[in-house]
Parts: sequence; structure tokens; C-alpha cells
Amino acid sequence: GTIGTFTESGERSKEGQVLNSHFPYIKQESNVALIVYYPNWDLEFTGIEGIEVFLYFEASRYDETTTSGNWIFGREEESYVGIRRHCVVDFEEGKYGICQDEKQVWVTIVGHNETHGSFEEFIDTTTKSDFSQDLKGRCIESEIKIDGQKIRIEYCRNMGAIFALILIFVFLSLSCCCCCFVCCRKKRRVWKACVNGTREKANELKNKISRKSSDMNGKPLVDRDADVESPSL
Repeated sequence: GTIGTFTESGERSKEGQVLNSHFPYIKQESNVALIVYYPNWDLEFTGIEGIEVFLYFEASRYDETTTSGNWIFGREEESYVGIRRHCVVDFEEGKYGICQDEKQVWVTIVGHNETHGSFEEFIDTTTKSDFSQDLKGRCIESEIKIDGQKIRIEYCRNMGAIFALILIFVFLSLSCCCCCFVCCRKKRRVWKACVNGTREKANELKNKISRKSSDMNGKPLVDRDADVESPSL
């Protein structure tokens, strides 16, 4: 088909533009895609607001549209599209469907008259698909069996770049502190060894001087009682 249908995340501006606040994790097999939205931990620290997901589906441009539960279908001549929405909501301005859950799972499938028969047959095949999801805990698990395809996703959101940088900074800081501690400790030991060695040398020198002084006191250098001969002229 030629009609654009897509999802975007984040707040929509007054001009109708949406700049993705976070991107989905996608697995695709042939004509089927399983899409998971689950923002990283660091999103709130980046100043980016909005975790909602918009579905752009301009029903007025299709030749025929219909819904069945979470599924919405569109036909353009002999081309078909089916989208399983994470939540069923009304469309704003006839083309924007908004889902505001933090964890979201979407499914898309495309078909054609040559491969899926009529539009009704395409809808029947799609709505009979086997879909499951588990959104509890830190991870998302989802699986769909549809149109001969089986796709399974197990996605756990990442910490994000900011948390990773913080952890790296903390690790480097701790490493520097440990290195400084070890170096200072070694320097302190060396300083103590030098001081102790100087003291030992000083004490040794002091003892030597004391011994020499004792020897000199016991043995005078000049005998004052000895006769001194006068030099002959």
C-alpha cells in the first residue's frame, strides 16, 4: 500500500510532530513484526518528557477499515494492514491513537489479495492468532503465532548511557582512591624507614664520639710533668 501507518513515542507538539523520546525493540519475520516499547532507566534524567506511544492511522484515507478487539485493520485496494494496539483508545483528529502505559507491546501484519485472499479472510486469519504477553517484573515477555510465523521477545530494559557513565565514574574514582591509598602507605613506610635509619646512624655516630671522648679522657695527649729540653744554640 501507499498509506503511511506508524508508531512514535513522546509528546506530540502543537504542529502534530512527534520526536521519539525512546525507540522500540522490534523482531520481524517476513510480514509480521512484534514491537516492544519500554524506556531506559535514564530517560527521566535527560529532560525528555513523555513515554506515551502514538499510533498514526488515518482511517479516512483507506478504502475500508474495521476493528476487532485490540486489532485495527485497513484496506487500500488489494493491500491490507493489521495492527494490534497495546491499548484500545479513541483516535484524536481521526488519526492519532495514544497509549500511555510504560510497558507496551504492539503487533503489525501486512497482507495482499494474492497471498491472503479477501480482506475478510485476512482479518479472520489475523484475529485467530495466538498472542501472549507478560509485563510483570523488570522484563517484558511476549509471543505471537500468526500467519505461519512465530515470534517471541524477551526484553529487559537497559540502564541507559547516563547510568553506565555514572558506574564508570564511580569505578574509576574508587580505583584512584585505592591507588592513592596504596601509594601513600608505601611512601609512609619508606619515610618511616628513612627516619628510623637516620636515627640509627645518628645514635651510632653519637656512640662513636662518646667512645672516643672516653679514650681521650683516659689518655691525655700531653704529659705536663715531663722534662722539656731546651734547644741548644
